[in-house]
Amino acid sequence: MDGKEPNNWQSKFGGSAWQFDEKTGQYYFSEINAEKSIQDPDSIFYHYQKLIRLRKTYDIISNGDYRLLIEDDPNVFAYMQNWKNEHLLVISNFYGNMVDVSLPVEVVKNPTIIISNYRDSQTT
Repeated sequence: MDGKEPNNWQSKFGGSAWQFDEKTGQYYFSEINAEKSIQDPDSIFYHYQKLIRLRKTYDIISNGDYRLLIEDDPNVFAYMQNWKNEHLLVISNFYGNMVDVSLPVEVVKNPTIIISNYRDSQTT
């Protein structure tokens, strides 16, 4: 399933679109829909709401300069956003596997996690 595909509103037939499972080659609509997402506090619906709130709260997210930290790792996208006296480190693991990364020492002094989609991450 692709994140760009539309989401059904309900689990019953008549939602906005069918979902296609590439593994089985079947279309479905009962498992992934907005109705279920709203009931699940860990759903992508609520994760995106958090991201939107962060963007409105922290000016650094939409301002400043961007510095790529890891250039050749297909699993991890890491960059530093700098604006005024603020620094934002973003590390994205695209595949959910444990990955070791090396970052410059000045980048990781006293980090605070402000958002994560992993339950074992401690966020502020």
